Amino acid sequence: MAAGPRIAIDAMGGDSGPSAMLAGAARARRRDASLQFLFFGDEKLIHAELQKHRNLSSWVTVAHTAESIAPNEKPSQAIRRARTTSMGMAINAVKEGKADAALAASIFHFREYSIAEPKLYLDRRGVPVRIPVPADPE
Repeated sequence: MAAGPRIAIDAMGGDSGPSAMLAGAARARRRDASLQFLFFGDEKLIHAELQKHRNLSSWVTVAHTAESIAPNEKPSQAIRRARTTSMGMAINAVKEGKADAALAASIFHFREYSIAEPKLYLDRRGVPVRIPVPADPE
């Protein structure tokens, strides 16, 4: 089968971190066998979870990042460190052409961000987002 979309994922995001993110990728791959994934985060934790989803092994690339955004971290702090975190590196993978899309579930954890806000942020920085890009959500 031809290679399909490459999705960059912040593996450290969400309530369950790599466990939920790998399970979600495995489910997505069962629905669309062309998907490929780039996981960013703690490589030891990601590889441990990857052992539970062997069907993903050939379709996953893991990039170690020592930093991730903590659930209690203020958005202003997170944005300052974004380039060195699992979330920032996943987003940069899209900007650099290494991925076609990025997923970072943690940004919605405390409902401090709406889905419209990161779409607008990324669009203003030249990262392609699914249309329509909303007007300023403020």
